[in-house]
Amino acid sequence: VAGALLAIYDGDTEIDRWTSTDQPHMISGLENGKTYTVKELSAPDGYYLFSTPKEITISAPSTTAQDKDNVITVADDTIDFYLQKIDSRTKQRLSGAQFEIIDEDGNVVATVESSDAEKVKIPNEVLKSGKTYTVHESISVDGYYYADGDKTFTVPSTVEDAKRMDKTAFTVTVEDK
Repeated sequence: VAGALLAIYDGDTEIDRWTSTDQPHMISGLENGKTYTVKELSAPDGYYLFSTPKEITISAPSTTAQDKDNVITVADDTIDFYLQKIDSRTKQRLSGAQFEIIDEDGNVVATVESSDAEKVKIPNEVLKSGKTYTVHESISVDGYYYADGDKTFTVPSTVEDAKRMDKTAFTVTVEDK
């Protein structure tokens, strides 16, 4: 995933720091047989920070072109939050309500329309790990009142934090009367 800030360490000493792209990052001068630690320092927008450092032990390169030795992959999980509007009596999903997703600075980062078929995914590229967002109903469904106040949700800081959460916490439900 492009946009992750990564660093490699020899003990507590930083050897190299880079921002990931769609191409592998090459580091030279590492010692054969030595173990180094790779840490993700910040995740790209829409992804959780992978906070568990990865260790890699350098081994002598092979002579084949397909050699995968000494390659380390840090895989980030996407941030997935959903929104649904439901009738408070029937608990059925309602279609056509529009919601603004507002960041901590008061900026509208996305607009999402509810569906009666399924809960709607909030675009993950606008969400940042560790940040709190407000869901504000800007247009209600015909025949229904606006939601009773705004809802807030906080994106977990790390993938490990997200895995410890109850999965229902990743759906923002707005009941209507």
